[in-house]
Amino acid sequence: MTEDVATLRAVLGPHAAEPVVARLVGLVRGFMSEVLPPIRDARLPCVNAIMDYKANNLVYTPAGPVLVDPDNGDFAPRLLDLAQAVLLFHTEHEPAPPRLFDATEWSAFIGAYLRQVDLTELERTMWPVAVEYMICDEGHWALTNDVEEWREPRQRAFLLALAEARAGDYPLPAAGH
Repeated sequence: MTEDVATLRAVLGPHAAEPVVARLVGLVRGFMSEVLPPIRDARLPCVNAIMDYKANNLVYTPAGPVLVDPDNGDFAPRLLDLAQAVLLFHTEHEPAPPRLFDATEWSAFIGAYLRQVDLTELERTMWPVAVEYMICDEGHWALTNDVEEWREPRQRAFLLALAEARAGDYPLPAAGH
């Protein structure tokens, strides 16, 4: 964890405001005690998850999207797969906006998702923790793995938006809607 915090500060620090860096450092520091245990212990429904559901891994056809890069599959809580999608859907995809979903896009995405998947009450309750989990896990990796990405303007804007992401930005509609 100490290394993760140091890397986060070193890579993100020159690009983001200190309150953004401090919030992420706090999340990473609390991952093992505050974020991981509730997800690990919740007994959330698990599925064969894509864990890499993002725009550059999809080809859009008249019949719907087709996944073309399933190499990051895992048997995991489906809620984590959804959380990763909300955080990383637009990453590394040049035609996509240089940010996470806006409110309209999120509404369309989660609406389509919920037409296919009935989230349990427990999943709905755990949603904010799942987003924090993925910020600490895949978000941290995206922010710190390839420092060259910070030099590309589109990806830099995306990474800054990712650094500022909060679970409350992506509410789930009430059950049954």
